Amino acid sequence: TNGGFADVYVVFLKIDGTKFTAMIVERGTPGFTQGREEHKLGIRGSSTTPLLFEDCKVPVGNVLGEIGKGHKIAFNILNVGRLKLAAFGVGGMKYVLKGGVEYAAQRKQFGRAIAEFGLVREKLARAAAQIYAAEAMTYRASGAIDTAIAQSDGSPAKVMEAIEEYAIEASIMKVTGSEWLFQIIDEVLQIHGGNGFVEDYPIERAYRDNRVNRIFEGTNEINRLLIPGMIFKRAVKGAMPLMAAVQQLDEELTDPRHFPPSASAFGSGPGAGKAVTLLPVGRLAAERRGAEMAKRQFIFAAKWAASVGTALEERQEVLAALADVAIEVYAMDSVLGRTLATEQQPQLRDALCRFYCMESRERAYDRARTAIAAVVPAEERDAQLDQLARLHKYTPVNSAEAREGIVPSLLETGGYPLSY
Repeated sequence: TNGGFADVYVVFLKIDGTKFTAMIVERGTPGFTQGREEHKLGIRGSSTTPLLFEDCKVPVGNVLGEIGKGHKIAFNILNVGRLKLAAFGVGGMKYVLKGGVEYAAQRKQFGRAIAEFGLVREKLARAAAQIYAAEAMTYRASGAIDTAIAQSDGSPAKVMEAIEEYAIEASIMKVTGSEWLFQIIDEVLQIHGGNGFVEDYPIERAYRDNRVNRIFEGTNEINRLLIPGMIFKRAVKGAMPLMAAVQQLDEELTDPRHFPPSASAFGSGPGAGKAVTLLPVGRLAAERRGAEMAKRQFIFAAKWAASVGTALEERQEVLAALADVAIEVYAMDSVLGRTLATEQQPQLRDALCRFYCMESRERAYDRARTAIAAVVPAEERDAQLDQLARLHKYTPVNSAEAREGIVPSLLETGGYPLSY
C-alpha cells in the first residue's frame, strides 16, 4: 500500500531463514525497486505495487524492534488496523445510509415514495440497527484499550501488551465492520434499483471500493479462526474462565428453577414465569435475556467443540461457527450496555436495540446449532440439540413494530438519527 510514492517502507522478512523480523527500507536503497501499479476493482486512488529486492543490503540499524520479534509488531499492526477499519466502517455505514434514506424518500413508484413500502423500510431499519451496534462495539473496545494504555507505564512494550489484550475484540469488529458495511451498501444499491448499477450514482463506487475490506487486515476467514482460537488459548492459560462457565451451565441445565422441562416456561402458556432466576424484568428484559442465553449457547457449543481435542484445528467450519456466535454475543452485550447506560432518546435507542437483538439471537442460535451438529456423535446429536434449544426459547418480537420505532426518525433526519 502506497508503494508508488512512499519514501520509507516497513518490510517483514526472515533472518537466517527463521527469525521473523521487521526492517525499515528507504526508497533509493541499491537493489530495492517498486513494481508497476496494480489495476484494482476499487480504491483506485490508493497506490498498490509489489516491492522488488535483488541483492539489497540494509543496515542492521534499520531493524525495527528486535531481531526475531517481528511477529509482535506485525500482529499489533493488524490489531490496530482492525480497530481502525471498524471505525472507518461505522463512518461508511452512516454515509451510505444517508444516501439510501434520501433516495428512498424522493423516489416515487406507484404514486408513492418507496420509503413508504415495508420491505424498503425494513432495509433502512436494519441498517440503522447495525450502525448502532457497530458504533457501540467500536467505542467499547477503543475505550477499553485507551484505559489499558493509560494504566500502563507508557513504554512501547506495555502499549503493545495493552493492545494485544483486546485482539479478540479487534478481530470481531474487523469482521462486523467490513461485512455490515458491505451489507448496507448492497441493500442501498438494491433500494436504488437499476440506478444503483450505473456509475453516475455514488453507490456503484461504494460497492467496488468496499469489497476489499473483507480482505484487508487479515481476511475475515482468518479472523473467524482467530476468535475461538484465542478464546481457547486464554482458557487453557487460566486467563478466561471458560471451564468455570461450562460447569455453571451444566448445573443450570439440570436445575428446574433455571430451565423447567415445560417448553411453555419461557413463553406465554401456563408455565410462563417459572424460570425466575434467568428471566430479567424491566427495560429491555427480553433482549437482556436473549443476550444471556446467547452467551450460554456459545459456552455449550464451545464445550462440545473442545471435546474433539487437537482435531479442532482442522475443523475450520466449526471454528467459524463458534466465531459467529461470539460475534453476536459481543454485539448484543455492547448494544444493551450502551442503551441501558443512556437516557437520551430512550424510545429510539430501545427500538434500535430491540431490532438488532431480535435478529442477532437468531443468528447466534443458528451458528451454535451448526457447530454442535458438526462435532457431537450421531447417537447423541438429537439430545444435545434439544439441550441447545432450551437455551433459545423466547417470545418473538413483532418485527414490523420494531421497524416502525426506527424508520420515522431516519426519514425525519435524512439519515442515521443519533449523533453519539
